[in-house]
Amino acid sequence: MIRTHDLLKVDPLHLLLNSERGSQPIPGWVVDRLKQSPFVVVRSGLITDNAIPIGVRGTERSQRWAMSSRADHVERIIKPFQLLEGASTLSRTNLLPAFRSLQLLKRRWTDLKYEWGPGGSVGFELATGIESVGIDSDLDIVVYADQPIGIDEARSLHHLTMKLPAIVDVRVETPSCAFSLQEYAHRASSNILLRRPSGSMLGSDPWMSE
Repeated sequence: MIRTHDLLKVDPLHLLLNSERGSQPIPGWVVDRLKQSPFVVVRSGLITDNAIPIGVRGTERSQRWAMSSRADHVERIIKPFQLLEGASTLSRTNLLPAFRSLQLLKRRWTDLKYEWGPGGSVGFELATGIESVGIDSDLDIVVYADQPIGIDEARSLHHLTMKLPAIVDVRVETPSCAFSLQEYAHRASSNILLRRPSGSMLGSDPWMSE
């Protein structure tokens, strides 16, 4: 099953031919990037076989392109948790704060019962081998929690992300929405920002269906 934050290896030719039927022209850097490295990330939104919301990462931070793909254009699915094993094989692992933070977090979260792994630039580099992480890069983490996380557990998990070489941003994905672990653990009111496929809204229970 394809979920938000998965990295997909796609067939760039068929993807681009299909997407060119849309109203917006595709920038040249998107075409070049997909030919160089045919990997895209699944964005938040409604996922169907005929329309998977995806994003293309360029070489510049400002280069992000949203589009959609059909399931038959997908050649491989890479889950964030699958990238944890390869995190120690890169020669850059000990050089950059984001990679060092991931190694330390793996030790701290050894007993975590939820499926989790790196997203963002760290996940992209681990999946593709293309250098995407810089000296100032944050470490984006995705946690898939199909069952509710208690407040005390959330605070403990968040505490373990502190005092690492890089800033760690943890996004929790439930069957209904996504939310910030930090906001959930230390919320000032009963409501937090919930990012649902239909859009963002305030709510108190991330595991409650719309």
